[in-house]
Amino acid sequence: MSKRRAKLIIFLAAAPVLAVLGLVALRGLSTFIASFQEGANPASIFHGAELRLPYSDQVLWLDDLGDTGHTPTVAQREELIAAYWNAWSALERAYLTGNADDLTTYWAGGAYEQLHIEPNGKLHQSTSGHQLRLRFFADDGTVAALDDLDFQITQTLDGETLTFTASAAVILTLDNGYWRIRSISVDYAV
Repeated sequence: MSKRRAKLIIFLAAAPVLAVLGLVALRGLSTFIASFQEGANPASIFHGAELRLPYSDQVLWLDDLGDTGHTPTVAQREELIAAYWNAWSALERAYLTGNADDLTTYWAGGAYEQLHIEPNGKLHQSTSGHQLRLRFFADDGTVAALDDLDFQITQTLDGETLTFTASAAVILTLDNGYWRIRSISVDYAV
């Protein structure tokens, strides 16, 4: 067999292997480059936190109040409910433990400044019966105003329990992927 024929056989045997290796390298390179063109994962809006919706006896969404501007989607309403519920839960934990570290996740601005948490708190607070009614939802989906009607606040301190009925006017803003209560005005029933 001639040298020329041996080289041709080796080339024909190696060509498919080299072609496959070239395609694999090209695909890896294109995947790597394409990864820089992708945006953030939409699920990262909750920064790994689970969307925790309260039960219907804890929070009920009522019909909107007239013209609210933009109409939020079902998912946006669920995000608002979950954030509002988590804000009250964070406040309850802060009252009980005295640790207010996670309050800034759900409370901001004037609403956060009006919270008074004792360092070694022992106040047990719970809320129920929230009835939310949307008043305004911004076109860009970053501001929402709602009313929370006739909800119950139960506080227990040193074995003594008090229950209040209250209503609240609330403004939430979407900041860095979190809905935060920016303003809240609570009116207690007499």
